[in-house]
Amino acid sequence: MNGSALQEIPIASLRTFKIPTPKCLDEQRAIAKALNDVDALLGAIDQLIAKKRDLKQAAMQQLLTGQTRLPGFHGKWAPLNMADNSTLKARIGWQGLTTAEYLESGPYYLVTGTDFLDGHIAWSSCHFVAAERYNQDRNIQLRPKDILLTKDGTIGKVAFVDDLPGPGTLNSGVFVIRPKNEAYDPKFFFYVLTSRIFDEFLTKLQAGSTISHLYQKDFVSFSFLAPVSVDEQAAIAEVLGDMDAELASLKERREKTRALKQGMMQELLTGWTRLISPNESHA
Repeated sequence: MNGSALQEIPIASLRTFKIPTPKCLDEQRAIAKALNDVDALLGAIDQLIAKKRDLKQAAMQQLLTGQTRLPGFHGKWAPLNMADNSTLKARIGWQGLTTAEYLESGPYYLVTGTDFLDGHIAWSSCHFVAAERYNQDRNIQLRPKDILLTKDGTIGKVAFVDDLPGPGTLNSGVFVIRPKNEAYDPKFFFYVLTSRIFDEFLTKLQAGSTISHLYQKDFVSFSFLAPVSVDEQAAIAEVLGDMDAELASLKERREKTRALKQGMMQELLTGWTRLISPNESHA
């Protein structure tokens, strides 16, 4: 490409492109088999992740609707209204940030919806803001166990604040949700917002219209059945959290295996590492 807007690879370029290859077909096959084995392992991990993800979705449907109860818990569930039992805060209009204020480093994290990754905050992708912007609104200064919900653009994305690597605040477009008077377990409510229960609510809210923004008033009608006991809510959240941890471990294993394959390709396809000795390959 070398500075040009290359749209295609000319055949002439391919004809002059040379790569080092083993002369012995047995050595080529040995390299291909080694890489194919890693591909098979990656495929098996992907299948296991898909299976575990399906199991989690089934568990959420059962546990978050009361179809399946955890041992030791009994009694009826009662309606829980989001608006009545939560405080929702966001950066208000006059506090709007401009991209010119985004900092590449600093002590004060700025969280946006684009920093949400698999229900968590990807802190490494966050920008930062000056101290006066962080101190501007105490209501949106993040705390552990906060629930975050996007209200602009791609609405309905959810993240849970497991931990805080440093002080953090919100950009516009994100609600922070907290229970009033410990009305519910925050992690349980996070899972409700990532389930079909909330998806169906958003679908009804958007019926017949194109909604690109969520308002606090929209949640007045969002009610769902929940355990009266906060202990039962926490127990359900713990079960689902364990399943999430298992999925995260498998994804980490997949990434390590993918990195291993890239390293093997670099070694084996350049001849830096040989599977068959040079003497053997010429035998």
